Amino acid sequence: MIVSFDLEFRGCQTGRLDLTMSEKYKDFLEYMLKIANFHKWSTQDKLSNVKIDYNIKKGEKATPQHCFRIKTPKLKEIYELAGHLLDNHKNKCIKFNINRSNDYVNKGGSGKGYMKKRLYDLIKKSNKITTTELQFYVNIGTDVITNHLNKLEKEGKLSKTRKGKKYVWGIKDAS
Repeated sequence: MIVSFDLEFRGCQTGRLDLTMSEKYKDFLEYMLKIANFHKWSTQDKLSNVKIDYNIKKGEKATPQHCFRIKTPKLKEIYELAGHLLDNHKNKCIKFNINRSNDYVNKGGSGKGYMKKRLYDLIKKSNKITTTELQFYVNIGTDVITNHLNKLEKEGKLSKTRKGKKYVWGIKDAS
């Protein structure tokens, strides 16, 4: 379970971690789910199927996969057992989400348009930045950030470029 924390987990950027493996390793994943349930780390009692339709549509060779989700408040406990992750970006994301889950309070926003303006100003200042990097500055989840950024893009203020699995945001050229 601990080795797989470093190698197999998805959702490190959003703090919604799940352990995902292909059909070939389903038995092993079921075993790991038993361990997770024993420690009360998992949010579910049985595996879920991972949707792969989008990947197939893109022409990728996708095989059936299964997963189970980890409780965000349990990240710290698992991280302390697993230790520092080899992937520094993944490690930074995990630590961010551990800290955020420990002291999270939903304050309901700081006024209409405040976060959109703050995100816009950060992008303007940095020139190009990913959604994940923005979360470190504003301490809100990537799902909320993406919602604001998509609105700014529709307003014609931002451009979005896909780089691998990430989106890089920039200020839209006024010309």
